[in-house]
Amino acid sequence: MNQKKLPADSGAMTLGIISLSIVLIGFCCGLLAVAALVLSIIGLVKANKSIALYRENEELYLEQSYKNVNTGRILNIIAIPISGIVSLIMIGYYFLYGAAVLSFLTLFGSMASEMERQSTYPDYEYYEETTDSTDTWGDDDYIIEEEIDSINLDSIQE
Repeated sequence: MNQKKLPADSGAMTLGIISLSIVLIGFCCGLLAVAALVLSIIGLVKANKSIALYRENEELYLEQSYKNVNTGRILNIIAIPISGIVSLIMIGYYFLYGAAVLSFLTLFGSMASEMERQSTYPDYEYYEETTDSTDTWGDDDYIIEEEIDSINLDSIQE
């Protein structure tokens, strides 16, 4: 009988090995874990389809091809949770790190705009300090003292 290989004979195992190596070797680069997750899901789907074909007609396909596909399936099953966990960790890390960088850049941006404003108006602090000094008070500001002088102190004592 003329037996042939399963469609995902080499593909499922190759995708499983690539996704595991990306996750384990490239652990420091978390964005690659998402790619490894995608590759392992594709490899698992291919392997499951090939295993279903083998179970329908076992006599048409080589037993060694089935073993290769099953090994690729196992590799992909191992790679999916590992790459999923690493992906979640790295996505969380990038969100926290991104929020920290964004707050730093916002702080830096507000400091830069304050420095720019002060360079545009160099006497800004001087004007701010002199507005509260007694040098700028006019005669109208002493009305309260004049009213106190005009009050009859005898009426207050009674």
